[in-house]
Amino acid sequence: MATNFSIPQLSEKISLQVDLLYVPNKFFALLEEKGDYGSTTTYETMFDLAYIKLPVQLRYTYPRGRLRPYLNAGLVVGHAIKDENQVSRYLSSEYKKDRPSTYPAIPGNGRSDGFRNFTEGLTAGAGLMCHPYQKGTLSLEARLELNNGMSHITGISSTVSTLYIMLGFGF
Repeated sequence: MATNFSIPQLSEKISLQVDLLYVPNKFFALLEEKGDYGSTTTYETMFDLAYIKLPVQLRYTYPRGRLRPYLNAGLVVGHAIKDENQVSRYLSSEYKKDRPSTYPAIPGNGRSDGFRNFTEGLTAGAGLMCHPYQKGTLSLEARLELNNGMSHITGISSTVSTLYIMLGFGF
């Protein structure tokens, strides 16, 4: 869901673009360490996350014509509404396989969880808007977001870069 506010006092080409986005993410990783005497330790890491994001951007639109290219840039904040993250550790050898031990992928320090529920970052994009109908608009946009990630533990870098391809219909 998005809204665009024109700022005619400033310029007919400049507007404020505000979006409300639901962004689900799933990540899986597998790591195996070979040990002594044929033993193997396997780590299965899983992140199942969902965010509500609010990008607020200034938009420059070429004001004339049926096709109108535009550029936007601004800030984005996000709040995690789903946070499932875990590591399952398996130790196996040629003779036996232990039951997995499971623990959080982003552990806390005993006083607080290490997962960052609130993210902030920068976003920029370019797109093309057209007016195929008298009262409607279609738009196609490529947007890049860089944010501070999901961990606020010092020493764990979790900066996230996301490329969005967005298709919109306005009325």
